[in-house]
Amino acid sequence: MPIHRSVRRAAGLAVALLTAGVLAPGVAHAAPPDNDDFDTATVVGSLPFTAAQDTTAATKAADDPATDCAGNVVRGSVWFRYTATETGNLRVTGNGSEPTMPVTVYTGGRGNLQRAQPTGGDCLRYSAMWATLRVTAGTTYHLMVNGGGALKLDLRSVASPANDNFADAHRVTSLPFIGDKPDLQAATVEPGEPFAPGCTASEHAGSVWYSYTPTRTEYVLTEMMSQRDSGPSLSVHEGTSLADLRPISCGDTWDSDRVVQMIAGKTYYLQFRDYPEWPDYRAEPMMSVAPELQTSLPEYGSQSTYDPVHFDLLVRNDYPSARAVHEWDFGDGTTLPPTELRVQSHRYTKDGTYTVTIRSRTPEGRTATTSTTIEVSTHNVEVTKLVVPATARAGETHPINAAVKSHHGAERVVILLHRVYPGGSEAPAGERWIELPAQPAMSTFIQFHYRFTEEDVRLGTLGFTVRAQLTPFLPDARPLNNWKTAATTVS
Repeated sequence: MPIHRSVRRAAGLAVALLTAGVLAPGVAHAAPPDNDDFDTATVVGSLPFTAAQDTTAATKAADDPATDCAGNVVRGSVWFRYTATETGNLRVTGNGSEPTMPVTVYTGGRGNLQRAQPTGGDCLRYSAMWATLRVTAGTTYHLMVNGGGALKLDLRSVASPANDNFADAHRVTSLPFIGDKPDLQAATVEPGEPFAPGCTASEHAGSVWYSYTPTRTEYVLTEMMSQRDSGPSLSVHEGTSLADLRPISCGDTWDSDRVVQMIAGKTYYLQFRDYPEWPDYRAEPMMSVAPELQTSLPEYGSQSTYDPVHFDLLVRNDYPSARAVHEWDFGDGTTLPPTELRVQSHRYTKDGTYTVTIRSRTPEGRTATTSTTIEVSTHNVEVTKLVVPATARAGETHPINAAVKSHHGAERVVILLHRVYPGGSEAPAGERWIELPAQPAMSTFIQFHYRFTEEDVRLGTLGFTVRAQLTPFLPDARPLNNWKTAATTVS
């Protein structure tokens, strides 16, 4: 005949007391709690039920579970027993002084306990937390607390949300719509309930349902408001019953914004699920008409055929979960296939006016088109020659000849002559304003006259630089070609 745990514990306690009396006379030892043993569990008669006790002196019986639902080794246990009077939801709230005092729920009998899974498949593993258990009328549930400190336990019945079942889906009649932060831990999982691939919420998590039948075809944005970074999910389904539902969209907390095209007269079902461990962290689902996709390009100044134009497309109201793709048409016969890239570079080979067009499309079908005009007008004035005297004396005046040409259209330029001193500093020595014809093969010659001085003699060698500068000033596409240098020995 098996010896009950209470008998074993009493014997062990007598030996311990005797030993303690010999080794440490006068030392008092706390007695284990009354519900220390499975057979002496505190009976929960009616709900709501609350209990507060010190579990520090709790002991562990040989047939106690080795670990609790959080995987912690059971140090000592206290037990509670509840027999459900009706099928429903049992809300278990624990508040322990120690962070590792999980509440684990079992069914069955001593030596043959089976774990009962709260909604979401988790356990009450930390202090000041709660879990919800689906209970069946007539079934007895055993609650084990892994002891070690002060415990506060609360048990109460909670009703499932009104839209817990698919058949009772909350009917959304107009947009925008904001849900009422449903208690998803009191929600159930119906037989045959779909689970949208890609959603992070566990298939064990209960869900609530919403239905929406648009009166016109529109793009609908579904999203969630949540205080947590992960957990809840919101999926959209097509179909008419649980058996034939097909998920067409699923968003999680970190990327919940999803857009779905909904056809007029067709009913869509939204499934909202979560298994929050903290009662204050309830999320709420939201639906609204999706904003239009918007794209734009900045204005660009005059461009040249020598340098690529860098385009940066600004996109609004697409979402990270489903980026828009863009078709690029640069207006000169060059196009790019659809791509998510928003930054492109393109070099035009001829001067002219070009219309750049970008056609954008999101996966659900929203579109946007933007365009801009690019003026390509290349300006490249080149100094082709600079001739200075090889030698000169102080007081002599010598001609300095230069030749320039325009590689493209007619240009108005100023030709600047500078003296160059050792070390690289310069000083103006003359300027000429000229009109260059649109004849790239022909150079225009310019002559300056320079009188050499005693200061030039002291330098020994005097450098000259001729630069051609467009007027009005325009960025020169090839600045290295618009100047030349030469030097004269002065004695």
